[in-house]
Amino acid sequence: MKNIVFDVRDFGGQPHADDVLVLWSPDLRGSVSRPDGVVAPYVRRVPISGGSARVADVEPGRLCVRLERCHAGATDIVTVTVPSGSGDVSFRQLLEASVPYEEPVITRVSELAATASVAADRAQRDAELASSARGAAVATAAASARDTANAIRSEISGLSEQARRASESAGTHETRARGHADRAASAAADAVARAVNQLKGAAPAAFDTLAEIADRIKAGGSLESELLRKIAEKASNADFQTLKTRVDRLGISAVSGLVSALAGKADASHRHSASDLTEATPNVIHNWLVKRDAAGRAQVAAPAGSTDIANKGYVDAKHMVLGPASGGSGVTARKTGRLVMVRVEGATAGNKGTLPAGYRPISTVDFFLTNPNSRSYPGWCNILTDGTVFVNFSNSSGSNSGYGVVTYISDS
Repeated sequence: MKNIVFDVRDFGGQPHADDVLVLWSPDLRGSVSRPDGVVAPYVRRVPISGGSARVADVEPGRLCVRLERCHAGATDIVTVTVPSGSGDVSFRQLLEASVPYEEPVITRVSELAATASVAADRAQRDAELASSARGAAVATAAASARDTANAIRSEISGLSEQARRASESAGTHETRARGHADRAASAAADAVARAVNQLKGAAPAAFDTLAEIADRIKAGGSLESELLRKIAEKASNADFQTLKTRVDRLGISAVSGLVSALAGKADASHRHSASDLTEATPNVIHNWLVKRDAAGRAQVAAPAGSTDIANKGYVDAKHMVLGPASGGSGVTARKTGRLVMVRVEGATAGNKGTLPAGYRPISTVDFFLTNPNSRSYPGWCNILTDGTVFVNFSNSSGSNSGYGVVTYISDS
């Protein structure tokens, strides 16, 4: 495995105290040196002393590097590729290998040469196309003349054939016309017969002609006598009016059984109050009426769907989540909407675990921690976009514990 040598100074060649290199693998991949091992994306912090630092036994593959300057903040993250093999390699070599570089003058000359070559090829193709177009135009004109002559001859021949077929079919059409006339006369007779039968319908034999029907409905006919007999069986209008007047004047007591039938019935204008409902309950039960108890509350179960009513216990559980998922002593997270508050209380240095999805920041979050054991060596906490939480301190004493809080917008 390679040893990476760092030489970090300012523009005047001067080193700076308290600068730190932060290194980690961006990928979870297999180890080259350990057949059954993997390289995890853990963060290693390497202090720079006198402008120099050395990291030994680095696994081949991609490596993320960021410089944290004491008084100027952190630089952007640079990703380099560590080659396989052994021995030392400088960080500058890795940096130059990851960014291709060409002299500006050489690059411009190459661009001009390529442009000239493309223009020459285009001119050659245009000349060839022009020559081909001239030959194609001559051939097209000759072919067009031949096609026109052939079309005229074919049209004259077709007109002659159409005239012959029209003459032969004239006699056939005359014969067909006579046949159609005979069939039309027969169809007209059948239609008249069907119309008469439909008009007669199921009439008895005594009334299946118009003359018989007219004799029945004339003045003094059998139909008139029958109607007069039926009318005579009905009550007179005077008798009907007398009966109607008597019914309208009847009182409730005069109708047998009506008073007992109406006993115990409520008026149409009657309204019940809430206190009249004796079967209502403060607990939500299927097919039961619900009313609030003496304290003004109603009891509901935990919701099962997005439109169900939620009780207080369910809401509190959703808005307070302890985290992270593993190794998270001293770190808690609270979420309201997309606003997340992470609290570090008495946390020691190291990887504190991973926040669950929905609690992770959109971009990396860094904030300082107070250290009661050593006020001159403060700590800090990093929350990465994958939810990983790191706690670090300026000195390496195992007795350090940090306190702090941060608020940010979650990824979902």
